[in-house]
Amino acid sequence: MLLGLLQIVSGTAWIGTPIQGFIDYYLAFMVVGISGVFMNKFVNSYKEEKRSKAKLYGIGGMFLGSFLRFLCHFTSGIVFFGSAAPKGQPVAVYSFIYNGTYMLISFILSAIVVMMLYSAASNVLLKKAY
Repeated sequence: MLLGLLQIVSGTAWIGTPIQGFIDYYLAFMVVGISGVFMNKFVNSYKEEKRSKAKLYGIGGMFLGSFLRFLCHFTSGIVFFGSAAPKGQPVAVYSFIYNGTYMLISFILSAIVVMMLYSAASNVLLKKAY
C-alpha cells in the first residue's frame, strides 16, 4: 500500500476515476500482503534446515501476492483502459500482455532478491522475523 501511496504523492500515478485509483493504487498493493500466508512454514523450514522447502514456500507466497496484484491491474486494465488497446486486439489480451509483462518481471526480480538475502543472512532475518 505504501508504494501505491508513494506513486500518488510523487505524481507518477495515473488516476482516471476514484474506483480505478482504489483498485490500482490501494487494492493491488494491499493484496500483496497475502504473500505472507506461507511465512510460518517458510520460517519453520529454514529453522529445520530444509532450505529447498523454505524457498518453495517463499517463492509460492511471492507468486500468490504477485498474481493477486496482477489480477487487480488486469481487471482495471479491462474496465478502465480498454480504449488504449490497439485496434482489432481484444481488450483482455491487451491488458494481459501489458500488465503481465511487468508483473512477471517484478515477481522474478523479487524472488531472486529475497532468496539471495535469505541465503546470505537467514539467521539475521529469521531472528528479526520471530
